[in-house]
Amino acid sequence: MYKVKTERVNVTIACRNCQKAKKKCSDYNHNSSCERCVERELECKYVQPVKKRGPRPIHVNGLNVDYNKFDPLYNNKENDKNEISNLSLKYDLHENAVKDLIVTYPKKSFANLMTVLSATSDRPFEEDQFGSLYAKKYLEDQDF
Repeated sequence: MYKVKTERVNVTIACRNCQKAKKKCSDYNHNSSCERCVERELECKYVQPVKKRGPRPIHVNGLNVDYNKFDPLYNNKENDKNEISNLSLKYDLHENAVKDLIVTYPKKSFANLMTVLSATSDRPFEEDQFGSLYAKKYLEDQDF
């Protein structure tokens, strides 16, 4: 025959007796004894759960550490400024040129990218070569 669908209620905390018997506990508000304990004339006790739901916290030297700080996207955002600054100094490029190259070629390593760019150039690599090319393009865009 047809079964009537009833809305399922997930119970996160069960009384001690229902936990032991691995049965579903019916008292959702902990205000009174659950149906199972009433039927069996048992004392209905609730114990606060020891385990918390969700991802496990990361402990470093006994301290709780924010999990998001270990997220690669979080690290990338924090390190981008330092990386861009270091790359601009290393290759003598303006920071905006470094940003544009990273955005244009996100999956390429910057060192390989610089090698390819200098190898495909019609003139030999000069320290300020890419900086001057970027500045020229920037000045053209600004109508100087």
